[in-house]
Amino acid sequence: MNASRQPIRRPLSRLLRRPGIHRHGHLYAVGLLVLLTLLYFNWQVRHNTRLFYQQATQQSRMLAEVIRLNAGNSLLSEELLTVTTRRFLTNTAEFIAYLNEVEPFSVEELTAFAEEAGLAGIRISNAASRSGTVVEGPPGWLGSSPATLAPFSRLPSEGLLVLTRALPEEEAVIQVGFAADFMAELEKESGPVALLAALNALPGIKEVRIEEDLQLGNREENMVITMAPEQELVTVTLPLAEERLLVVTREAGDYYQRIRQLWREFFLFSALIIGIAFLFSWLLTRLQQAHLAAIQEADRRLARQHEEATIGRAAATISHEIKNPLNAISIGLQRLQIELPELPREHGALLASMLLAVNRTSHIITGLKEYARPIAPHLQPVNPEELLMAAFTLHREECRRAGIRIDCSNRAGDNPELSGRGAPHLTADSPRLEADPQLLGQALENLVKNAIEAQPHGGFIRAELNSDEHWFTLRLGNGGLQVPSDQLPAMLEPYYSGKVGGSGLGLAITRRIVEAHGGRLEPSSPVAGVLEITLTIPLAPEKEKSR
Repeated sequence: MNASRQPIRRPLSRLLRRPGIHRHGHLYAVGLLVLLTLLYFNWQVRHNTRLFYQQATQQSRMLAEVIRLNAGNSLLSEELLTVTTRRFLTNTAEFIAYLNEVEPFSVEELTAFAEEAGLAGIRISNAASRSGTVVEGPPGWLGSSPATLAPFSRLPSEGLLVLTRALPEEEAVIQVGFAADFMAELEKESGPVALLAALNALPGIKEVRIEEDLQLGNREENMVITMAPEQELVTVTLPLAEERLLVVTREAGDYYQRIRQLWREFFLFSALIIGIAFLFSWLLTRLQQAHLAAIQEADRRLARQHEEATIGRAAATISHEIKNPLNAISIGLQRLQIELPELPREHGALLASMLLAVNRTSHIITGLKEYARPIAPHLQPVNPEELLMAAFTLHREECRRAGIRIDCSNRAGDNPELSGRGAPHLTADSPRLEADPQLLGQALENLVKNAIEAQPHGGFIRAELNSDEHWFTLRLGNGGLQVPSDQLPAMLEPYYSGKVGGSGLGLAITRRIVEAHGGRLEPSSPVAGVLEITLTIPLAPEKEKSR
């Protein structure tokens, strides 16, 4: 029998190993999803960083180009003004030379002419002047500047532009001065200082400055980008011409806010994935457990059927080989009791014991045949309360002699007491079953008889009947339980008995009858020393309830 059950155990053992594998598979899947999510968000962070760097670089290069253009424009404007001023001063000097040749100027005349022409001053150095060799107006307008200057000079200390023109034929030198305040103002308004101030006022720009540095050179590939996460700033250092560096510091709050948002989305998405994974893992585990329980139940059922088939074959052989000799022995012992009444007392007691042993053996063989016989119930509408009442009525006198109290409550809430006189009260809406009345009556009688035999010195039997839309339930409790709680399921197996002299087949036969009706039989011990048998059978269809 063990060899025949081995093919069932091997696939079941493989199934029992599957939940662990599936659980690890779920963990691997969740880890893979989280890893893919991390890679995706990391790519998003890198992509945003690359875009931010490109934007910062483009902005810095644009500012550098603006500075270059401004510097070129400033130089061009300065050169244009210088050329214009020089031409104006040259024409003025030639005109003064012409007038001085006609009539030499005096100091007062030069001063008046300079004021009229908008000049800072005029100086004429020649031998023909009426005031000596040098005439200038207004006096001292050159200050401490040397008398010998370049043809066109800028004197920043005096704020002058001075044109020096020599007249060889007259042996004279004319110097004409022009105030350079407008050029300084122009440089102030259009120079790099004003431009940097305007750039620093742009939105998003923290600071723009120009530094002198001889290390980076003028190559654009030497551009340096520095991040400052604490201040949420980014600094771009870009080479300019003439060994200068453009340093642009801009605000990076939007970039860091986007990065923080990406990481928040990553953690929220990962938490959502993990939560959904745990939910599905829990659901799959529950489904697997239910599936494994069904497989284990099918395994037990197949093993039980195999065992019952083996017992059936053995019972047929035993019945054929032993029943007839037992009948002959029983008839012979009865004949000896009848024909030899004068036997001594001990011989008569011996004959009675032998006859009792033969009858008990015959009863065991009969029970074995009954257990091994296939059960095919003939279904018809029955009232389970009537069958239970019949079982109690059959053993009413036995309960009275043993001092067993019977309490029965039906689903309507009635609680009659049976003490050898009464019976369960039947309600008008008693549940109807599709069952075999003979088999179900035998099952209920076995349960009542088992409860009585478990309490030879008195006790109780408590029956509770309940029903809903689909199931009828009978809970039958009794005292006198001597079986440990962990061995209660074994009570439904054949040859297991907690009573002296029991065959161990009563509850096993009852279980087979109940299962043949599509129900189940479950033993339990709600209180120490109390056995409760729960019998559950499906009710009859609605069309049968009206019968």
